[in-house]
Amino acid sequence: MKFVENTVIEFFDDERKSIGTERILWISPDKLQVVIIDLDNKSSLPELRSYESLEESLSCNRARILEIDPYNIAIGLYEPSPENLQSRDKAWNLIHEFVLDEPDIYDARLRNAMINDYIDRMEKRAIKIHKTQIYRKLRRYWMGGKSKMALLCDYRNCGAPGVSRVSKTGIKRGRKSAITKLDPDNIVGINITEEDLQLFRLAITRHYHTRKKNPLKYVYDRMIYEFYNIGFAYEKGEKAPILPPSETLPRFEQFKYYYYKERKLKDALVKRFGEHNYNLTKRPAIGNATARGFGPGAEYEIDATIGNFHLVHSLNRLNIGKPITYYAKDVFSRLVAGFSIGVNNISWREGIVCLENATTDKVEFCNQHGIPMTFEEWPSRYLPRRLLADRGEFESDYVEDCIENLGVNISNTPPYRGDFKPFVEQHFRIMDNRTKPLVPGRVEKGVPERGEKDYRLNAKLSIEAYIQIIIVLIKEYNHTILSDYPLDQDMVKAGLIPTPINLWNWGMKHRYVGLHDKPKDIIRLNLLPNAVASVTYDEGIYFRRMKLGYTCKEVEERGWFEKARNSGVWTVKITYDPRNLNYIYLPRPDGSGFIKCELLPQYAQHFKGLCEKEVEILQISERANVQMSQTEQQKIKSRTLAKIDSIIDSETKITDAIRNPDLSRAEIIRQTAENRIDQKNRSQVTWELGKKEDNSETDGKVIPFRREHVNEHSTDKKIILGEEDEVYDLLMKEINRRNDDEKN
Repeated sequence: MKFVENTVIEFFDDERKSIGTERILWISPDKLQVVIIDLDNKSSLPELRSYESLEESLSCNRARILEIDPYNIAIGLYEPSPENLQSRDKAWNLIHEFVLDEPDIYDARLRNAMINDYIDRMEKRAIKIHKTQIYRKLRRYWMGGKSKMALLCDYRNCGAPGVSRVSKTGIKRGRKSAITKLDPDNIVGINITEEDLQLFRLAITRHYHTRKKNPLKYVYDRMIYEFYNIGFAYEKGEKAPILPPSETLPRFEQFKYYYYKERKLKDALVKRFGEHNYNLTKRPAIGNATARGFGPGAEYEIDATIGNFHLVHSLNRLNIGKPITYYAKDVFSRLVAGFSIGVNNISWREGIVCLENATTDKVEFCNQHGIPMTFEEWPSRYLPRRLLADRGEFESDYVEDCIENLGVNISNTPPYRGDFKPFVEQHFRIMDNRTKPLVPGRVEKGVPERGEKDYRLNAKLSIEAYIQIIIVLIKEYNHTILSDYPLDQDMVKAGLIPTPINLWNWGMKHRYVGLHDKPKDIIRLNLLPNAVASVTYDEGIYFRRMKLGYTCKEVEERGWFEKARNSGVWTVKITYDPRNLNYIYLPRPDGSGFIKCELLPQYAQHFKGLCEKEVEILQISERANVQMSQTEQQKIKSRTLAKIDSIIDSETKITDAIRNPDLSRAEIIRQTAENRIDQKNRSQVTWELGKKEDNSETDGKVIPFRREHVNEHSTDKKIILGEEDEVYDLLMKEINRRNDDEKN
């Protein structure tokens, strides 16, 4: 093992306990002797050792070389002040002629002679220097690794850092007040005790660490008012605190000093601004969000914002409110991959339009809106590997189809953490700043002054015109230099200019991560919402939630409806477009296609061309109309039941009065055929052709019914019914009632 100067060696005893640490100051050219100094003894001086003894201690594991020099750590901990540097240079001038004279300076006799000679020379120049002063500087120089920086004053242990001072004499500590400076005998102020600190903390918790964001001076005033009053007095009927003299109270400067001394900044910010605002605007942001995307399409960020201006209807040019704009942005290149603009609420149905636009050929899309575009100017037309969205519209069951069939992994940020999508959030600000001086109808902040024109009346743009403006601005942005983009070494070597379009093209060549594409219909099919329908024999494929039936030729050829009638109803998974319920789609099991079904004719005549909301409103209207007529329907049914009950009651009385109670059930049944023939003759309907209708009303003539009826089971062979006055009167009343009903 080779030793060098300034090597620090730690020595051990037989029990492997540390017994000392030494530094090598000098090694003889023949490597027979070394000069060391004990670092653990503050009054030690250089000693002579044999080189061989050190090697023996090291080989026998009684010593080891320390890789870290503790003195070098102490020197590099702080930046020396100008005063400290001046003190270092003064000490160096005192010892530099000694330390450069090696190895004589390590000999005690020669060292003593050199120091005495130096002191004598200084005395002749009237400069008084003590030998102890020289030895102190020499020890610091040698122990510090023979470095000039070792002569710096070591203030690490000065002042008892972190330890609160307590006045033992009661004398006021700290800076003197202006009153004391004018009159030194008048000492104003108090020393802060632990009791005062507890009141400080209580006031801070109660009035400062709140969402009210009270200023610190207000908190101090509240503390004096609540905790340092010596009583209360009533002035003009109001309770007012009585405070002691101000020189006996803590000053605001003391209160402020102890607050900042004990403050934990993160806890204070969270309590004053809330966890949400802290995470968005107050937390440290030292990471590199670009690292989430290794190449183009590795991750898209998607989010929506409400415009800060109003648009007008494309036909009548009247105000339609603020637009909703979605953006999908590539993390790696910052390229705007897609967007959508509408007036519907922020939802999955609007978000999928933006995602679908990200996979659309931008040349065709822009030409549809009258803006010329080339593929080189806007090349994004692929599905990403991962999509980062808010914890909102993209947290639903529909996401599963995107993951399984489209190969897009959708993840959501935590609640209220828009800072997890920094690039799309920043793009909102970029586009807002660009449109602010251009687009009319902008929402102005603050309360309008009296007589000022309503900014909503300044709206001039239709939604189509606004889409054209956004296309033009996106085209400009995709070719704008990103001054804050963190270029890596490969990009710098390639001389890459950091614009979104350049980063996208460079990444497609050198950082390809597997962008993929699928047919447009398949993409749309997997982005649309899913539902469950029933296969029935009478309603077709019945979408129960919307109460609509569908069919198609392929389903009919497969015999689904015959099977449903003979084997029972079963359910199938469907996909539908809530914006147009004319069709539903049956996805194929492998996800490669679908079966398109259309409304049955009986439903098409009522609901063709309507969206989900319109169908619901129409169906609710139909149910409401039925419910509104329920009262009249119940009246009709009630009158019908009352009439039937009246007829039954009357007929029951006549039957009970006329029928012989002595007849057995068998006799009644036996006479059924005879009675049926007689009744048929009496009630048979006959027509007389060529007879003139007589519409005049004539009173019917009632002929008393007095016929003999022979009862075989009675002892009296003949019973004259007319002789029973009660029965006769009942029959006459019934006949008269029927005649009256016929007249009415």
